[in-house]
Amino acid sequence: SPAAQFDAAFQGADGLASLNGELASSRLTPMTFKAEGPFGLVRSAGGRLHWMNPEGAISASLDIPGIDIGILRTLFPRFQQLDGFLSGNLSIAGTIAKPLLEGELVIGDGRLEFSKHAPLVHNVNGAVNFNAERAMVEGFRGAVGDGSFEVRGGASLENLFQPYYELFFYGSKVDLVRMDGLQLKANVDLYASGNGYSGMIKGA
Repeated sequence: SPAAQFDAAFQGADGLASLNGELASSRLTPMTFKAEGPFGLVRSAGGRLHWMNPEGAISASLDIPGIDIGILRTLFPRFQQLDGFLSGNLSIAGTIAKPLLEGELVIGDGRLEFSKHAPLVHNVNGAVNFNAERAMVEGFRGAVGDGSFEVRGGASLENLFQPYYELFFYGSKVDLVRMDGLQLKANVDLYASGNGYSGMIKGA
């Protein structure tokens, strides 16, 4: 994994807090983020105490000129391999109770290896676009062993704390295992939907 350095600064005063930072890896422009919003105990009209005023305005931004996903591998020690490039930008406005997202995140040439017996997921490319109402998966394709897959769908962001998602996964001649002398392949057509509390998967 490439070496990475994370720096952040937090400030809070007069009921407001701000956070600024960057995540840098060798040979790539740092990823930067900043955020500002209310901070401190407040009592709502109904008498409940909140750490942050639900109606308080927030602003945040994340700028990713291009980072090597491999710097995140330390967070997933069981993965044998995690590579690729992530770029894009994301902004958040609105209030604590109703944040609004805008932006796009793009992955290129992604590679993921769970174990030596699981098929290699590679050549992963695609994007997730965010607007005030939805997050949409666009052009998200890749390969599993010698087979190919595609993911479509998205999630409703009208309630960011309980988003409703619908995802479609299509696979053609996808390898199921990687072992000498054993070859298992499948065509896959799956549908998943749900929210933060329940969900379902169906297909073949």
